[in-house]
Amino acid sequence: MFFLSFAIGDKVRLLKRKKEVAQRQMIRQMTENNRLKDDINRELESQVQARTRELAAKSAVIATQNEELLQVNDLLREQADEISRMNALLEQDNRQLQTNVEKVSRARALSTPVDFEEFSKIYPDKESCFAFLASLKWKDGYQCRKCNSDHYFNGHQPHSRRCGKCGYEESVTANTIFQNSRIPINKAFYLTFLVYSSRGKISSHKLSDILEIRQSTCWAYASRITKLMELRKKELRQDNGQGWSRLVLEEIDTTTT
Repeated sequence: MFFLSFAIGDKVRLLKRKKEVAQRQMIRQMTENNRLKDDINRELESQVQARTRELAAKSAVIATQNEELLQVNDLLREQADEISRMNALLEQDNRQLQTNVEKVSRARALSTPVDFEEFSKIYPDKESCFAFLASLKWKDGYQCRKCNSDHYFNGHQPHSRRCGKCGYEESVTANTIFQNSRIPINKAFYLTFLVYSSRGKISSHKLSDILEIRQSTCWAYASRITKLMELRKKELRQDNGQGWSRLVLEEIDTTTT
């Protein structure tokens, strides 16, 4: 019993020492774990702070860049407005220049010798010729030849006018030297111009070659214009830049002259 009691006590002491050793090891391990955790937390905090400072610096750079971009956008907007204004002025100048060029070209075609190619650029088609005739006929306003009314509507034919009171429609070529003309209106324009600019001395054969129209037609047309020039020679002396357009309106019957 004595030895058994001694053995049991010794075993208990041994177990107690092992327990104490295990507890001390556990405490050391927990202490080490806490130290490692603190080190890791401090490292993480340091990294977070560094990252925060880096992001703050980048945010400041981005904010500065955004401010610069806003200033650049404002400047570009101002430049765009200025360019738009300049373009509008240039467009206005171009329209004015084009108008002046057209006026100079038209004045040149009225009085100065030009070839058919240049003349055709001013009066290239029926529409441009009719528009010119309309501007001549009704430059002082419209008045119906039947009832003298000054109220009108656009007629069925290009540039014709229909009286708003009696319904009489007057074509743009009516009562002009081009009334009932059988040749293209732009060629009739040029033929009139050639006869006028040559003072009636151009031959019908030359007119036929230039305009590619039959000689007999050119002769008949030129004869009529020549007679009309003779009748209106006093008016034609006072050219005033109107040139052959003085021969256009109010056709006079030259067959009996």
